[in-house]
Amino acid sequence: MRRTIFLVITLMFTALLLPAQELVFFDGVVRVYERIDDRLFELQDSRDGRIGFGYRLETNYVVRTADGFAEILLPNGHILKLASNTEIYLERVIAAGASGGTDVVAVQSGRVRSVVASLTGTGRGFQVRTPTAVGGVRGTDFVTQVGSNTELIAVRQGLVEFTNAAGQSLSLAANQFANALAATFAASVSQNIVGQFYGALEQLSQQALDAQQAITGPPPAEPETEASEPLPAVQPAVVEPTAPSAEPTPRTADQREPGPVDALMATLTDLLGLEIGSITVEGETYSKLVVQPNFRIGKLRAGLYLPVIYSGNLFDMDDWYRPKGNNEWSFGTDQDWQGEPLVAFADLAGDLALKIKYIEWGAQRDPFFFKVGNLNTLTLGHGLLMRRYANDSDFPAVRRIGFNLGVDSGRFGFETVVNDLAAPEIFGLRLYTRPVPSIPIAVGLSGVTDIGPARELPSVGGGGDPLFEVERTTDPLFLNVALDLDLPIIERDALSLVLFADVGGLLPYLRNSAGPLQAGPQWNALVQATPDGGSELRNYGVAAGVFGSAFILDYRLEFQNFHGIFQPAFYDRNYDRIRAEKARETIAYLLDPTADAYASQTIGVYGEAGFSIADLVILRAGYLWPWTRDAADQIVVGDNDYLLASLDVKDGLLPLGISAGITYERSYFAPTLLGRDGFASARLFDENTVLKGEIVYPVAPIMDIVASITTTLLRDTEGNLIYSERNGVLRPKYGPVISIETRLGGAGF
Repeated sequence: MRRTIFLVITLMFTALLLPAQELVFFDGVVRVYERIDDRLFELQDSRDGRIGFGYRLETNYVVRTADGFAEILLPNGHILKLASNTEIYLERVIAAGASGGTDVVAVQSGRVRSVVASLTGTGRGFQVRTPTAVGGVRGTDFVTQVGSNTELIAVRQGLVEFTNAAGQSLSLAANQFANALAATFAASVSQNIVGQFYGALEQLSQQALDAQQAITGPPPAEPETEASEPLPAVQPAVVEPTAPSAEPTPRTADQREPGPVDALMATLTDLLGLEIGSITVEGETYSKLVVQPNFRIGKLRAGLYLPVIYSGNLFDMDDWYRPKGNNEWSFGTDQDWQGEPLVAFADLAGDLALKIKYIEWGAQRDPFFFKVGNLNTLTLGHGLLMRRYANDSDFPAVRRIGFNLGVDSGRFGFETVVNDLAAPEIFGLRLYTRPVPSIPIAVGLSGVTDIGPARELPSVGGGGDPLFEVERTTDPLFLNVALDLDLPIIERDALSLVLFADVGGLLPYLRNSAGPLQAGPQWNALVQATPDGGSELRNYGVAAGVFGSAFILDYRLEFQNFHGIFQPAFYDRNYDRIRAEKARETIAYLLDPTADAYASQTIGVYGEAGFSIADLVILRAGYLWPWTRDAADQIVVGDNDYLLASLDVKDGLLPLGISAGITYERSYFAPTLLGRDGFASARLFDENTVLKGEIVYPVAPIMDIVASITTTLLRDTEGNLIYSERNGVLRPKYGPVISIETRLGGAGF
């Protein structure tokens, strides 16, 4: 039997007769606390009947409900409606009529509806905080919910500026909601979901009113005489939920009260991130069942990737897809533990590591950050050596467990990266210092190495390409080094401007000798003798420019000057796909360093910008425009350009709630498009291209149908790259990965 509600009265009557800051009504299990010296002291317990109508709440009070409902009227006319099992902390309460200041309510747990009075021209504000996020509002009506995996705001009317722990901000309008703890912090549009959040609160409010009327009868009518003081600015919003109705209004589908099954499914799908569908990998179509649970504890975020990708029989492990030929679900059971225990342990550790999609804390340029798992758009320093590097460009066909760590103590700092903890081959490190305490300029030294760029080439005697034998025999290693300067002019969340300058180069190292090439560091790759007896610097690069952000826009503009086989952003998003091609180019250069192809010097300008339009459309574009000198010493447009283009359309702009996104990155874009000499056989979708796109159609509040496409290098059953001959040269084969799936969850509510 429900506990008897001790006292309910109409909100209009409270505004007329009592002070403007009240505990308006509650059931028998509301408790009020005062925060003193970071400790909680219980002041009253309504079960003893000592809290009554008009109990005054001030700054530093905590209100907690158990299985009932409470409504609080703040001095400036704001209304707080607390559902069951909710706790709020009144961090700051501004006196009525104050000339400025912001009311701040911290929602510790549960669900709170905030009806915010109009504060136009008053200089005052209203703000809701969750453990990691902030919602700044004006003249609006919204719900805040805090749970184990949820810090969500859903807006009924008005506008809320919602900012998460990473400093990202969203403007939420009517029928929009967002979860600060979701894997993707984005606004979603759904009148149905927003209505569900309001449904439970409205039901509790009506139950409280009905229970009181059963004891005291209907509320008193509005007095006919004029009130001694004006009603709050939000009077209609106050009266609406408590006014009795002779005929209950039927609920529409969008106003349906969420039942226990809805709550259970929302929790499970948000936690598990279930995907069911089909995927085409390397020309074969598989079915898939993927569980991707996400977790968050404070600033620590983690996600797992638990896939079962199979041809025909879900319950036959021999029928499951094996990335790079590895049975990732064997956990070492298919190895010889007695004969080769280290190999077996490595297989166990590798299979466990493949279940990690990401574990991360913070972001680059924070005092401390790290990430384990999928790495994408990773930049080391300013990016002369490594910019927008991704170890997941062939995900899920190839999965790698990357590692990125950074520490900034103020005076000194470092950042390090490893491409794959299970099979590490690419390592990066940047050390930097700020030598003058009063000036924020930083000086950094970076190094990146790839210890096996030629190891994915075909076997010796690679059928038509004599360089393959030399490349695999010498087993080259890349060593890139760079020196950089960093000077922040301003660095704030809303506005930043950072000047930078970098210089770096490439030094190849050969493990073995082959033909005229001798093992060891190839110093002649950096310094080349000239016919007049002098020497010149080779394979270097210089970059200088500015990057930063301005409100909704982030930007980068830089001047580049590079020579030979070195290019700025040497390790980029596409590097894992073309590293064997870079090894081939390096060996060709070492065999004939005086060839005209390696004597050219390139000057280029790179620009990149990204911005969002009302958080519904997100655009990003970048282009490197290079020039070089030909054999006649004439300035011509170079072939080694780079194009980046991406578009994301969020839920709320397209009809039927559809959202979509596409990213296209391409090196040698213009010569391929124009069919210049040497690019007649090139295609806009080949090994120099990264393409990713998806379309999401919501068929239910917790279910989406997703069609996606990406591109990958094709591999055989043992995980080796498949090569084919084009114009007498062996190149890796390239193909699409097409997926159609049912995705449960994803909205993060």
